[in-house]
Amino acid sequence: MSNPFNDLPACAGCGKCCHLVVELASPGDDVPEEYVIERFGVRFMDQRGNGACAALDAATQLCAIYERRPQVCRDFARGAALCHRAVRSRAGILAAVT
Repeated sequence: MSNPFNDLPACAGCGKCCHLVVELASPGDDVPEEYVIERFGVRFMDQRGNGACAALDAATQLCAIYERRPQVCRDFARGAALCHRAVRSRAGILAAVT
């Protein structure tokens, strides 16, 4: 049986990972403050009403702060379990990380 998620879209064209909650926990994170919110003493990337990261350019689906993106975004692995889960969740499928 073929896995429909084996052929994921290119990172620059998908943007689904940019709809995940991103905590700014890494000491080296140098994100411009206009993209940051704080809740209960914890810093996060701000999100738009549709859940997209505030740094995601809606027209290009590219990160507006790519050179200053958080470490968690730098470490995000295309095709890994969390990537597959993000793609499935946007397709309306609830999937556990495996």
